[in-house]
Amino acid sequence: MTIRIHGRTLATAVLARCLRQKGAEVVLAEATQHPHRGSQYICINDVAISLLGDLFPGIWTTGADLGHDLVMREVIWGDDAIPQRIRQQGKVIDVGVLTNRLFALLEEIEVDDDTPRTTTWHVNPAAGADQQLQTGDRAMLTARVELTRPLDPPRSMIESLTDGWMFLAPINRASCILQAMVPRPVPDARHKLKSMLDQSALIAPQVAAFEQAAQFPAAPAIRLSMAEAGKIFVGTPAARLDPISGEGAPFAIRTAILAAAVLTHDGPAAEAIDYYQQRILTSFLSHLSGCQTFYADAFFLDADWQLELRKSGIARSVLAPVLRKSDGMAPKLRLEGLSLVAAKETASG
Repeated sequence: MTIRIHGRTLATAVLARCLRQKGAEVVLAEATQHPHRGSQYICINDVAISLLGDLFPGIWTTGADLGHDLVMREVIWGDDAIPQRIRQQGKVIDVGVLTNRLFALLEEIEVDDDTPRTTTWHVNPAAGADQQLQTGDRAMLTARVELTRPLDPPRSMIESLTDGWMFLAPINRASCILQAMVPRPVPDARHKLKSMLDQSALIAPQVAAFEQAAQFPAAPAIRLSMAEAGKIFVGTPAARLDPISGEGAPFAIRTAILAAAVLTHDGPAAEAIDYYQQRILTSFLSHLSGCQTFYADAFFLDADWQLELRKSGIARSVLAPVLRKSDGMAPKLRLEGLSLVAAKETASG
């Protein structure tokens, strides 16, 4: 059995590692490195750091240059006027550098050389990879800016404003990523960021001038068919989470671990596929509920955000019946380590 992985992402690197640990034959469809190296940063929390450390021993100790360490986050949200400091370990990291480092540790993984193979599964195939149910229209504005002074202690900041929220995280002692979530795309990302900074009490004093900004879709989205005979989707192609949760990286890693168990399952494929979809859909619906509560608390007076939340509610009503098909039925499988086992079995040892 050959499993062909398309694309180099955090999720596909984790999946390749898990599959090799289980002895599966894995082939990378592309030899190129991650395309966003040097241009896209993510903030990963302590859960993602721990999961990656377990899967790739030494990844953090041998890569002193791998990301900028954070020790806490500082928050102003809703009616709160005083910033709250919450201790939480994290890293701000170039996603391309991280992904390429992970794949560099997978020396035993072959790159497709046109050798005839019988491919049993395709992971994240390009065909249909964008066929997702969008739960809204909100957009993330982003810019790399210089700090007015180093943040000490090193921390991320999040602040709700009248028409959205802003996030700042240092990528080193002199620079940071600045992001803002708005309920719909804007004509000029740079102008909108500047107008939101004019409202800011927490983040604005940290930010020096910047010249460029971009925006990208940021509403949660999910594939209605995340796996079927011969193909499976992991990470963002399976489901995209709202960045407000901070769970994007752990979610991508967990989908990859679960997918590895599905792809190497000895039992009926249909049962494993159903389990995969139900697990991801359950997590996604919980995520939508959390976002609904979080945003409603801060933006209950903003008409655009109320419209965005109604769209999210409609999406939940569409997705819930899919999950209810299994309501009241005891799950036949459960995840144990990197394997799916019968739910009635107990852990060994």
